[in-house]
Amino acid sequence: MYDIVFCSKHDKNNPAYENFRAAYPNAKYLPNVASITQAIAASTRMCMTSMHWLITDDVDINQDLDLSWKTETWDRPYVHVWPTVDHLGNAINEFAGVYLVPNRYKLTEEEISTGVLSKIKPMSGPVHTLRAYDVIHASYHDHIDIAHAALSLGTQAVTEMHWIVMDDVILDAEFDINWRPPTWDRNYVHVWKTSAGTHTGIYLIPGSYAPDGEELQQGSLKSIKFMDTVASRTVPHDIFFISYQEPYAQENFNRLQSRFPRAQHVSGIKGIHKAHLRCAELSSTPMFWTVDADTIADNSFGFDYHPPDYDKQYLHLWHSRNPVNGLEYGWGAIKLWPTRLVREFKSNWLDFTTTVGNIKIIPDVVATTKYNCDELGSWRSGFREAVKLCVNVQNGDHLESMERLMVWCTVDNGAEYAEASMQGARAGIAYYLDWRESFSAGSLKNINDFDWLMEMFNNRERHLEPPTRSNLLSALRG
Repeated sequence: MYDIVFCSKHDKNNPAYENFRAAYPNAKYLPNVASITQAIAASTRMCMTSMHWLITDDVDINQDLDLSWKTETWDRPYVHVWPTVDHLGNAINEFAGVYLVPNRYKLTEEEISTGVLSKIKPMSGPVHTLRAYDVIHASYHDHIDIAHAALSLGTQAVTEMHWIVMDDVILDAEFDINWRPPTWDRNYVHVWKTSAGTHTGIYLIPGSYAPDGEELQQGSLKSIKFMDTVASRTVPHDIFFISYQEPYAQENFNRLQSRFPRAQHVSGIKGIHKAHLRCAELSSTPMFWTVDADTIADNSFGFDYHPPDYDKQYLHLWHSRNPVNGLEYGWGAIKLWPTRLVREFKSNWLDFTTTVGNIKIIPDVVATTKYNCDELGSWRSGFREAVKLCVNVQNGDHLESMERLMVWCTVDNGAEYAEASMQGARAGIAYYLDWRESFSAGSLKNINDFDWLMEMFNNRERHLEPPTRSNLLSALRG
């Protein structure tokens, strides 16, 4: 009987070799061979018989194969190749299947460089079937992103490449999970398009792929081939409506939920940080939306955006319109948060939105922040935003934030409670400048405490004059 060599294109398929050796105890194992020429070069050094069987680990061997068969003398200079087909019965013309190799076969330089043999004898049968790549289903609750999933799950796969299907997509029934790239593309990670148009969710990854530190930090993979075929539909991200004692909250939530029944109401949690943390704890998706109690989404906005992998660690923020002064920017915005980063956030900050990952501002106006429903809410909104804009100017944003600050203080387009909004902004500026003088530790955090803001409102000076731009800029720069 000829020697038998069981070979693999990587070094992870020891179980398959052990199963094969149960039937053929003398079979030898050859891992890490990428082509038939590499396999022949290595296997001939392992064998003593005049010819030897070379069998790859990625085929289901036909039970009619007779490994005791011997070729005729005049055919022994040739590599005998048995047919291999895919799951549809199509012939596979690559390194996969069953070969009978002369031990004195001399590879030419051309064969070594191309991986194609020049002296072969095709056999009519038996026919062997190529196995599909391993498919691994992964959850973002167990793996924070595709890079960590690839690092952790790659050891579970034993095929040359393997699929990872993340739980933020649903695989299309028509997608061909048996598809294989050409051999020259098998060092790339392949990623398919979703119904939302972004490339995420379905990955075909080389068995030897090991994400590096940069990939793990960014949560995405390099060496990507983007596939144009739509392979999945996205699972909608959770939506959370956040309120805290706003009298109009239930009406606004009902309006949102009538369009998006999956929206959940997070109500009555004191502290913006704690409210967002609660949303992250409740979220079953890798990212989640938040809508403030005074924000009304435009009918054209569908909460259907899914960022590509390299953007999933960013907080995404859309523009909202201010009905009092006409400003359009990220204040009161609809936001898309990375769930894990919110859950892991431990600190207290002036503006929570600036501390979780980096921010991706999407300059599409998709909502109206209708905060001017009562005097308290209008004053409080002006106060809080003025303090934040003062901080921005203090930190060097002397143009955009300064212009917005002056608009908050001075512009009234005739909307209800516009005067309360402007008075709140002026009070916020005065509070920030007073804080600058004393540097009371942590006192700026008070702007996220609605009970404290209620007290400030009740004790407010009712008729503050607006600052001039030059005086205010000088004070904030000083």
